[in-house]
Amino acid sequence: MSSAGLHIPSASGNKNDKGVHQNPPPARQQREASPVLAVKQQSEPPQSLPCSATIDPGDASRSRTSAGCSEAEDEEEALEHGEKSEGMSASEHGTWEELTTGVLPHAITSYADLRECVETVLGRCKDPGVHVFHQKAAKEGFALLSHCQKTVCQGCTFQVKARATSTLSGSKLEVCKKGKHGKLTAPEGGSLWNAAEAFAIKEAHKDSEMTARTVQLALKQAELDFRCTKVQLYNYVSRCRQKTGIPQKAVSKVLIADLEKAAADFMVRDISQILLVADVAQLVVLPSSVVSEDQVCILWTCPGMLKRAKAAQNKLVKLVIDGKQKILSNEYAILTLSFLVSSDKIARTKAGRSRSKTTDVYTSTQEPFLQALVNTESAENVSKVFTVAIEIANVCCKLDLKAQAFFHTKGIVEKDKGGQGQARAARQADDFATLDEIIQISRILPTAQIFDLVWHFTFAWLETRSKKAVQYLQDTYFRLLTPQSLEKQFRCNRGSWNPEALWFAGFWSGIIGTYPGTASGSQTIESFHARWQAQVQGSVRASPQDIFKNMQKLFSSTWKDQFEWEESKIFRTWPETTASALLNGQTLRSTGRSPAVDFWNARELRMDKTRNYCHVVLRTDNADNPGIDGLTNFWVMGAQKQDGMLPAQVAIREAFAQRLCSMIAAEGDALITAVKAAGILEENKINLTALRKCFKTHAVVLQGHLPNASWPRQKRKYRE
Repeated sequence: MSSAGLHIPSASGNKNDKGVHQNPPPARQQREASPVLAVKQQSEPPQSLPCSATIDPGDASRSRTSAGCSEAEDEEEALEHGEKSEGMSASEHGTWEELTTGVLPHAITSYADLRECVETVLGRCKDPGVHVFHQKAAKEGFALLSHCQKTVCQGCTFQVKARATSTLSGSKLEVCKKGKHGKLTAPEGGSLWNAAEAFAIKEAHKDSEMTARTVQLALKQAELDFRCTKVQLYNYVSRCRQKTGIPQKAVSKVLIADLEKAAADFMVRDISQILLVADVAQLVVLPSSVVSEDQVCILWTCPGMLKRAKAAQNKLVKLVIDGKQKILSNEYAILTLSFLVSSDKIARTKAGRSRSKTTDVYTSTQEPFLQALVNTESAENVSKVFTVAIEIANVCCKLDLKAQAFFHTKGIVEKDKGGQGQARAARQADDFATLDEIIQISRILPTAQIFDLVWHFTFAWLETRSKKAVQYLQDTYFRLLTPQSLEKQFRCNRGSWNPEALWFAGFWSGIIGTYPGTASGSQTIESFHARWQAQVQGSVRASPQDIFKNMQKLFSSTWKDQFEWEESKIFRTWPETTASALLNGQTLRSTGRSPAVDFWNARELRMDKTRNYCHVVLRTDNADNPGIDGLTNFWVMGAQKQDGMLPAQVAIREAFAQRLCSMIAAEGDALITAVKAAGILEENKINLTALRKCFKTHAVVLQGHLPNASWPRQKRKYRE
C-alpha cells in the first residue's frame, strides 16, 4: 500500500497549510471512548484529506492524556516491552501527546499498512529513534505500539502508539507519542538508519536507482548527518539492489566461516612463541586477528620477518604500509607493513627525473614485517595493523616502534574516491604546479618546524583555491603532532603559529633522509609489490580464503632467499663504502649537479671574496645555559645548476648564507622572523621563488650541536 499522501509539517510549520488544524479541547473533553488513541475533538466531522492530516506545530508542546488509556495500562505496556526505566513510575515517562490525526483517502487493510504509515509520520517529523514495532489487539481496525531499541537509543523513554479505523471516506489514522529519546549509539547491523534517515532514503529512491552516492545525497538534502561507515553503506546498498533485482558487479563472496577456518590452520596462540618455530618462512596468523561480518582484519607474519626486524634495534626507522586490492576479486585488500631502509649494495637507478640517464648509487629497499587481509582500507583496520605491529615488535624484537619509527600510510587510510576526484580537480587548476613544487621541496626541508610553517601558510593559500583539496590532503597525509611528541625523536621545543601542535607528514625526509638511500619516499615498495602480486593473484583472486596457503608458498619459495631471512643483518645508518659516482662521475654533471671532486677543485677564494661555499658558525644550544658543545658549524653550497653554472661553480654570498642558517637554527617567533628576512614569507603567503632558492637550489652541511640534537641516538647522549 502507499502512504505517499500522508503529510507532517516540518518543525517550522505553517498554519496556512491545507488540512485539519485544531486547538487542544477543554480538559473536560480530554477523555474519549477510544481505548487506544487520543483523538482531537472537532466541531464538525473530520474531512477526507488528500494529504492526510497535518498538525499545528504549537501542539507539540501541549501534552494530553490518552483517552481510555489509564496510567496503569501505560505502565503495563512499558513493562511488557522493557521500556520502563529502572525505578521510574509510569507517570515519569510523560503523558501522551497527539502527533497527528486525520483521514486518509485510502484504506489501511493490514498491520503492515499501519506500520508503513507510522514510519512515514515519524520520518517526516525527523524522529531520531530506531523503532521496534509491536502489533496490539484492537476491537476495531489495527493498532500498534513502538519504542526505541534499548541498545541503540540508550536511556530512551520514547514511545509511539497508533490506531487506524475504517470510515466511509477512507481510514482514520491517529498517532500519539510520549517520553524522550536517549543517546544514539553508532549504527550497526540491522539498526543502520533511524526513522528520519530511513524515510529520507526511501523518498529519494522511489523512481531512481540506489547507489552509495545517492544515499549520501538524500541525507544531505534532508539536512541529516551521515552516521554510518562507508563499508556499512556499501553493504546496505548491495542488499537493497539485490532485493530489487539490480545486477551487482561480479564479486566473489567469501563466507566469513570459510575465511575463519582457513586462518585457523595457521593460527598461533602465543606470539612470544613465534621465534621458536624452526622454519623461518613458516606463516603464522596472529591471535589478535578479527573476523566478523562487520570487520575482517587477519594479520600474519613469520619468524624470518621478526628476526630481521631485530636489525632495527637502537635505530630510527621508517615503516610504510601499502594496500593492494587487485589481488582479490571480492575487493578485500592485502596490507603490507615494511621497514624502509638503505640498501647495503649499490644499485643502478634513474638519475633525477630523467627516463634515460642512470647512475650507480645507494637506494632504498624494504624489509616486510607484517601483512593483513582486510575487508576495507579503513582507519580502524590500518590502526589495528599498527597497534599489533607495535605489540609484536616489543614482545619478539625488543623494539619500541612508538619511539623509533616514522609511520607512513601511503594515503590508504579511509581512501575515498570522492576525495581523489577532488584532488584531481585541484590538479587541473593552474595552481597545481605551485602545490606540486611545494610538496617536493617540503620533503627535504631540514627541520620539522620549517615543515610546519610552510604547510601552515600553504593550507591557508590552498583554502582559497579548493577547500576540498585541503581537506583531502589533511585527512590523507598529514597529522597534527604536539611538540612533546616530536621532541621524543627530534629537536622540537615549540611550533611557530600554534605552540600546541605542528603539521607533520610521513613523506618528510628531514634529517633522517640525509644519508644515502633514505629519501626516496615510499616508491621503493611499488616494484616490490608488483613482483609478488603477480605470483599470487592467479591462485587466490577467485578464492580469497586460499590467500594464507599461497602466501606460505611465496614465503618458502621466494621471500626466504630474497630477503635472506637465515642471514644475520643490521639496518645500516651509513653505507660501508662510498658510491664512486657521487665522488666523481659524469652522470651527476649531466643532470645539472656536481660530484664531490668538483666542489673540492673549485674551493679557492675568488677575486670578489667569495667561494663555492660559505662557512657559518652559530650557537644553537640554550642561551640561558650554554654548554661547551653548543656550537654548530654550517657549510652552505649550491645543489643545482644556477644561471648556467654547475653547483660547484656557484658563488655563495655571506648574507644569504647567514639568513639560511638562522632559519635552520630558529624556532617559534624567531623562525617567523627569519623566514620573513629570507623573503619566503610575504604578506602571509609563501614566496615559492625564495623557498626554492633556500631549500632546493642550495644545500647545507651541518656539524656539531644542532644535528646531534636532531639525531635520535645523539639526542639521547645529550640527555644522559
